[in-house]
Amino acid sequence: MSFPDRVPRSRRPASGRPARKVLPLAMAACLLAAACVGGDEKSPAPAAAGPSGGEMTGELVVWDWDSAQEGFKKAFEQIDADFVKAHPGVTIKRTTQPFPQYAELMQATFTSKEGPCVAELLAARSGPAVLRFADGLVPLTSGITPEMRDKLNGLDVASADFDVDKEVYALPFGLQPQVMYYNKKLFAAAGLDPEQPPKTYQELEAAAKALKAKGITPFGGGNKEGFLSEWWFSFLWPGTGSIQDSYDLAIGKIKFTDPRVVETVNRYVGFIKAGYFPPGLASTPSQPTAPDEFAAGKQAMFVGLGSGGFASYVPFNKGLGAENVGVIEAVGAAGAPQFLPGGPASTWAIPEYCDKQSLAWEYIKHITGAQAQRILWEVGGIMPGHRDVQVGAEAPPQVQTMLADFRAAKTLYPPHGLWKPEVDSDFIRQLQLVIAGEKSVDDALASVQSTQERAG
Repeated sequence: MSFPDRVPRSRRPASGRPARKVLPLAMAACLLAAACVGGDEKSPAPAAAGPSGGEMTGELVVWDWDSAQEGFKKAFEQIDADFVKAHPGVTIKRTTQPFPQYAELMQATFTSKEGPCVAELLAARSGPAVLRFADGLVPLTSGITPEMRDKLNGLDVASADFDVDKEVYALPFGLQPQVMYYNKKLFAAAGLDPEQPPKTYQELEAAAKALKAKGITPFGGGNKEGFLSEWWFSFLWPGTGSIQDSYDLAIGKIKFTDPRVVETVNRYVGFIKAGYFPPGLASTPSQPTAPDEFAAGKQAMFVGLGSGGFASYVPFNKGLGAENVGVIEAVGAAGAPQFLPGGPASTWAIPEYCDKQSLAWEYIKHITGAQAQRILWEVGGIMPGHRDVQVGAEAPPQVQTMLADFRAAKTLYPPHGLWKPEVDSDFIRQLQLVIAGEKSVDDALASVQSTQERAG
């Protein structure tokens, strides 16, 4: 799909959540209380409309990729059972599709106009993402309440132009931070304070030098598929670029040849050239090999994901012990990072061809609501994106830290996820050439910029 080439207007408050249009206080109070009907009369506020049409009974077809993981599978089974119980005459046909082919499969459904009525999609634009398919999705804007806007994390990256005042095409659920984990035992062995992890680029480099001097590989990871380069960019970029810079880079207002982008990529490539990664980095699969090696104590730090079974605290705590796994949420240039990279685990959308849009809308509200996201956490271990859901003191320490920090700080979906799919693919390809020694960083980013310009 084409994407309008303009900057979303600046409207982001200190919380990191997109601001909404602000009504005068008296008017807002009237609307919320439904009291502005004249005199002392009160009448109920009209319900948000939302998508409509089709029967509210029968089979609802739902596609996802996550239920291939046991935690998600169990959580979805309970979430679906609750929905069916509350909607007599409804059955849910959930189909698990392979993630690598998910974008192609979704594209085929838009061509044939047959497929799921509810589809799981990534946020933003890369991969099987909501804004990539927005032209074929039902806008949900008319049904989104003020409470949804306040409680759901990540509506901006499911909205046209990343602007929540425009059309919203999906509702987000879950929370997926992009973080760095570190092995406290290896930090201590290198003479580093395991309770005082690096907070700046300089401290991160100093820690890597100290670890290597003790014969410890500083960083883990695998870049056979190229994903590691994206993850590292999104982890390092908040030390240089702001939230607005991230949007501007995604829509072409900032070039990939900008000095700030070059600096960020050079830091990552510099760590590779300094020998801070395992020697087989370029040929090591991102899963399961790379996370398994970190979980076995072979490296000291690992840029991964905050939630779920893959490259997260789940396997790392199991392998190293929860007391030995620390979290670094981003590093700054001289002080704190300008934001924390993280957003929805994914989103739920309704394709336009769906003939049961009312039922699909009810289901999407259900699966992104507080109760369903509580089940997602309690059964599947996926951090909730709904701000009303608390995890409790029994949650792993990494989860408590990430959830508290990401709810308090400015946050943005990992910036590489905002890029156009063709730009994202070329970034991966070009960085692989850089790592192989076949291209310089400057030439690689010039090529990515050319791809950005061709994409329009």
